[in-house]
Amino acid sequence: MKCPICEVEWPATVSSCPCGYAFTLASLRHAITRLRGARASAITLQACGVITLATVLPWLTIVSGGSSWIIVATILIPMQAVGGLTMLARGSARLATATRQLRAAKQLAQLPVARVIE
Repeated sequence: MKCPICEVEWPATVSSCPCGYAFTLASLRHAITRLRGARASAITLQACGVITLATVLPWLTIVSGGSSWIIVATILIPMQAVGGLTMLARGSARLATATRQLRAAKQLAQLPVARVIE
């Protein structure tokens, strides 16, 4: 079976996809709730990345004031910058994935129920 939300193939024995779609019930409610939470946590991760990057500037001002901070700055500033960029990139990737999957789930929820013609 192929999940209509994340488009991953699963064996027929699987009852639900990790994205939250239940194959047995064809229920989108749980999937939409889960994807909204994933989207919110991705936005939080992005914000943490931006805040971490924003705190690099004060360190640069402190370092320019004296030579005693140079050793700390050569280690701390690059680590902080890399950490901030990593959080920002991961948050952006997760946000794009969750938004795409949420859009697909909402479109599936708007489709009319199929009728069996005998």
